[in-house]
Amino acid sequence: MAENSGSPIAQAPNSRGMQVLVIILGAMIMLMVGALLAGLIFKVNAKPVEAATGTAAKPPFFNDLHVDQRSEIVDAHLDGDKLLIRLKGAYGQQLVIMDARDGHEIGRVGVALQYNDSP
Repeated sequence: MAENSGSPIAQAPNSRGMQVLVIILGAMIMLMVGALLAGLIFKVNAKPVEAATGTAAKPPFFNDLHVDQRSEIVDAHLDGDKLLIRLKGAYGQQLVIMDARDGHEIGRVGVALQYNDSP
């Protein structure tokens, strides 16, 4: 009875390697699912940024742009943290440069119209 050679449950030579591979892959899947659940729990219980740093996040700025009644905004460009607004009015054109982070006006450049009186 000690002989197993006639048994229909005899294992193939490489089935032991396959069992080890399945166990390793199963353990890796369990570790990944655990990491996913831990990340989800961490994300749900995370403190807001302002509570962690002690500083409140700045709200978006609101700033009035003072222009002449006869002026109109022709163009606006954002480059990094600078906002360039081109105005056109009765007295010529102006370029207004603003800081896009906090909304304060950095400066203005006026382009005055000059009329050539000589024929």
